[in-house]
Amino acid sequence: TLNILENDRIRPLGDPRTHAALVCAATSCPPLMAVPYFGPKIDEQLDAQCRLWVNDSQRNRVEDGKLLLSEIFKWYGVDFEVEPYGGVVGFVKTYATPGSDLASFLDSNPDPEIEWLTYDWTLNRASANTVDSNRSGQ
Repeated sequence: TLNILENDRIRPLGDPRTHAALVCAATSCPPLMAVPYFGPKIDEQLDAQCRLWVNDSQRNRVEDGKLLLSEIFKWYGVDFEVEPYGGVVGFVKTYATPGSDLASFLDSNPDPEIEWLTYDWTLNRASANTVDSNRSGQ
């Protein structure tokens, strides 16, 4: 099953970047890459997906002096404890855009208070106009 692939095969590889790549298509999931992952470029692609995910203010942000993060970081926190990240905060700091509010906050708050954003499990759908325009071109 997909659950077995994720939890018994992929997560044990020890690369938390996979959480930015393996998505269930819920609204709160990291964005889905528009092209397939490609062996020789996988590190570059995973890093790019992590930057998109971490810097998406709908999924992760600073608000009222707190770090508000996706519940993915809570559910799979142990996965982010590997080097070079050392934990969720280290992972987020690694991929936060330099100079952004998120990066600046983490630079001055090495052990921030974290609140988890409620996960939106509704299906992340393309708009009706996008679907219709795609069908008309077939």
